[in-house]
Parts: sequence; structure tokens; C-alpha cells
Amino acid sequence: MGSHGQSEGVVDMPPGVDEEQQQARQALWDAAAQGDVPAMQRLLDVEPGGGQSSSAVESMQRAMLEAADGLGRTGLLQAAWGGYGDAIRLLLNHPFADPAAMMMHTTKLGGNALTLAAYNGHVDAMRVLLDHPSADPAAMMMRATSNGATALTLAAYNGHVDAMRVLLYHLSPEAAVVMPSDAQQARMSMVMEALCEGPRSNEMFDQDQPDDVRDDCVCLLLERGAHVLRADSPVVSRIVREHALLARVPQLINEAVVGMAVMQLQQNPQDNA
Repeated sequence: MGSHGQSEGVVDMPPGVDEEQQQARQALWDAAAQGDVPAMQRLLDVEPGGGQSSSAVESMQRAMLEAADGLGRTGLLQAAWGGYGDAIRLLLNHPFADPAAMMMHTTKLGGNALTLAAYNGHVDAMRVLLDHPSADPAAMMMRATSNGATALTLAAYNGHVDAMRVLLYHLSPEAAVVMPSDAQQARMSMVMEALCEGPRSNEMFDQDQPDDVRDDCVCLLLERGAHVLRADSPVVSRIVREHALLARVPQLINEAVVGMAVMQLQQNPQDNA
């Protein structure tokens, strides 16, 4: 039987895999995509026997865990997309799993498990991934798709404020005053700029009218150290004033934001009377 490598939803069939093994690989992938933990456990709880050695069973189960369809989506990525935390936990904690590699595996478009969970705002699934002992949260969050989107970008664009909070907490869990790395700060700044000024903002938000979701996203980014790329941004100026961010200057490590807001207050005192 030939390879199914180019088929969406049908796992690749590598050389040396027979029909029975391929069916098991497909079955685990399907069960993970549906979050069917009992079915996944039945497929993975296979003991040596019937002429199979322990090494053969281990090899087969590794192949099941790593099975991917023509788009590069593994069972773990499917479980993350669906927000199935228990399924994610089962796959990552399997004795034959390589959890670090599984979490960094990407689709052909560059999305990893965290990216897919963040896209849909699946907070519980995101926490399972980020809190796993083998996780590298910074590397997972900074991994960009083929069009440059990260987990934070996608959570922000889709208005998943709670998902953003989870991601930003893991960037600097100690406190909001801890400066993120230059790369993380640059990424947050780009996300905020896109929310405020980019072409997507006009599709998602009514120009500079207040919007609770967009405003909350921008506040979170500012508080965690995002820099304003345009000092005259009307959206950021309004958000800083309306959300009383000036009262939290010690938590705002972005001097440009504070200075811009103070200047606008001085220029337009009647707006804040």
C-alpha cells in the first residue's frame, strides 16, 4: 500500500509499517483529535505477547505517538487544537514519549501545539503544555509560523485575553516589573502595534472606539513591557488614560508610554476634568 503522506487527516505510512500497525497509528491520531482518552489508553496499553518482543512494542508505540498526517499534524497537535488537556497529558507522559520534541514539533505551516491551543483560546490545554517538566516555554512561545505569527500573536488577534495572560505570565512569572528579553519585547511590541494600527485592527475593531477585548490585550502588553512603536498612537494614548495606567507607573517599565500619556494630559486637560 502506498504512502498517504499528502492526505489531510490520514497519517503518513512510513516504510516497514504494515497495515495493522498503520491502523493503530491512525486510530490513536483520530482518538487524540477527538480527545477520547479511554480509546487512547486502550491503544497505548499494549503488553508484549503474541510473538511481539518488548522492543517491538516500544518501537510501535513510539511510531504511534509520532504519527502525523500530510500537513504535519501529530496526535498531540490535534489534541491541542481541540483543547483536550487530558489527552495532551496522556501523550506527553507516556513512557516512550519524547515530550520536548513533541511540543516543539510543527505543522508544515510552522504551528506547534502551543500555537494551535492559543489560536483557539484553550487555556487549560496551554497550561498543560507550558507547565510540563520538559517544556521550554520561551522557545514554544517564540516559535513563529510561516507567516510570522506566534502563540501570543494569534491569541491577541483572536481576542483571547485569558490565553494572553497565561502566555505573558510565563514570559516573566515573577512579576510584571521583570523585563522580558529583547526578542520577547520586540514580539510583544509588534503584536500591540498590529492590534492598534495594523490592517487587521480595522477589520476587528471600529477604528479608535473603545473595545474591551482589544483594550485588555493592549493593557496586558503594555504592563509586560511592550514598547510603543508609534509615539502618536491614538489607541494607546486613549487606553493609557482611560484605564488609569498612569496610577500604576511602577509596574509600567515603558517610559515612552508614560511620557506620551502625561504629554497628552497636559495638552488636553479638559478631557480629564
